[in-house]
Amino acid sequence: MSFNIFLSPEGRLKDLEYAQEAANLGSTSCGIKTKDFIFILSERKKKKSLDYLNDQKIYVLDKNKGCCVSGLISDSRKIIDNVRIYCENKYFLINSYPSIEECSNLINNLITSYNTNNDVNKISPRPLGTSFLLFGKSNKKLELIKVDPSGRYIKDKILAIGEGSKDVLIILQEGYRSNMKKIEAKTLAFKTLRAISESILNEKNVEAAQISESNTLRILFKEEINQILKLI
Repeated sequence: MSFNIFLSPEGRLKDLEYAQEAANLGSTSCGIKTKDFIFILSERKKKKSLDYLNDQKIYVLDKNKGCCVSGLISDSRKIIDNVRIYCENKYFLINSYPSIEECSNLINNLITSYNTNNDVNKISPRPLGTSFLLFGKSNKKLELIKVDPSGRYIKDKILAIGEGSKDVLIILQEGYRSNMKKIEAKTLAFKTLRAISESILNEKNVEAAQISESNTLRILFKEEINQILKLI
């Protein structure tokens, strides 16, 4: 099956707008970067009565980089696999991992390479309905980058993707300081997500990750999440 991407009579790319809307309806995630620390928090929506196991939002790309996704998760999986392979290959060849910006450029190239003629080397026959929040460090420099379905990427100190992302940014801007302590960044992220979430936050319906200039990427344990929840 092949699809054709056309401009509408109004000069709009409807397929791209649909993809953006799908990404905006995904679970909410936010990222906070201070002068020496990055904290990522993502909500996991319970779709079935059994568990949240199939609703992973935060992925490790290599020991210094991670990626958070929102929207159609199935759309993001092949992208994430490609980025992981790229990171592994570069480390194998030159003993150095790619930068966050290199990874964001790779994602940009992949999601904007639509398959309109059944080319098996293309990622998808249509724009992908997922947004990416890349975070990590390269050369001890911390970076936080958002990539949307159009391929546009934004680098900033506070970013959000998914449902309610505009409201999340407003709340984060009010409480953010570049010299925040680590626990302050964590509690700000949790308070922000709690303010816009329809669910009561607990260790099962959120995922969190952190990285600092001196430490590698780490996914937080449920016990650590519970400790932060007690502070808010």
